[in-house]
Amino acid sequence: MPSSYTSSAVPIFAIPIGVTAAAFRQTLPAGTRWESAGPLGGRAAGNVATLGAMELLFAYARSLRPLGGTGAAVSRLFPDLRRSFSLWRIEDLPASERTNPYILTGYRRCRSRTACLWSLLRWHNETVNVWSNIITLGMLAALLVEDNASRFTELRVDPARRLLLTVMPVAYGAMLLTSAIYHTFNCTPNARALYLLDFAGVWLSVVTYVLGFTALQFRGIARILHLSGAIAAAAPSFLLTAVPSYRESRYDSSRIRTMAWFALYSLVPLGHFAVSGDVGLVTRTLPGHVTVLVLLTLSLAVFISHVPERLWPGAVDLVGASHQIWHVGVSACVLIAHELQFAYVKPR
Repeated sequence: MPSSYTSSAVPIFAIPIGVTAAAFRQTLPAGTRWESAGPLGGRAAGNVATLGAMELLFAYARSLRPLGGTGAAVSRLFPDLRRSFSLWRIEDLPASERTNPYILTGYRRCRSRTACLWSLLRWHNETVNVWSNIITLGMLAALLVEDNASRFTELRVDPARRLLLTVMPVAYGAMLLTSAIYHTFNCTPNARALYLLDFAGVWLSVVTYVLGFTALQFRGIARILHLSGAIAAAAPSFLLTAVPSYRESRYDSSRIRTMAWFALYSLVPLGHFAVSGDVGLVTRTLPGHVTVLVLLTLSLAVFISHVPERLWPGAVDLVGASHQIWHVGVSACVLIAHELQFAYVKPR
């Protein structure tokens, strides 16, 4: 067994039945703690062998315990991953990785991309963030296949709208994919570049949502004006995301603020549609848009305020943290938005 293990154990089948207790203890490797089972009285030697076999099992389990449960088998096959499977406390991290001071445990210290991928099969404080994106992405892909296979045909959607109703979920899916990539590999040296990729995915998703629904809500000159206004409102956040000179961390707050202003601008075409749009269409669609806006606002408020971990530091490190709530909220909004777009093409 590798020398990095904390102790070693002789295989059970190497101990012959009928061995004495004294002889059995001599077979235990150095560093293995002996736990007495109490007086044996007049028990047969076979019972001693049974107790010996159990002790060997316990010793072997203790030798694997630092590797963490089911990860032990993987660590034996890939010894370089052993350290990556350990969960760390916040004080063990470099200052650049301490993004939330209220999440105290459950951190990864992956040394390679392979270790990051293996970590998807383990539970840590990024598990919910990653898998909420992956699961929602799978659901969205299945819905998109169903849309193009049958739903568009059943609703007799024209080619132009079919293209639009396909592009919008693809943009949402790109956001989910980039977010999953970032949260999988954010403990590697490439974390900064992946963060910018994640933000670009968010930008693409939000802008596509606003432009797509604006195109569905208006016709003629009103559509041109609102689309032009939305593109102009999205330009500052695009420049802060795409231009290399603005990719430094000191521009992060500016990126977020410009995205927030664009989100506020989206209320302008939505308000115009609510006031002047077809009453039946507004009645069918406005509640969905309000639900998305409220859910995103609440999720963002939770994310910014660091609640509930701010109130109970360390209690929600693995499940229930603000960042995880944000991802679940975004996933719900993506699925709602996908269904909402069909309200614009259903027969009235």
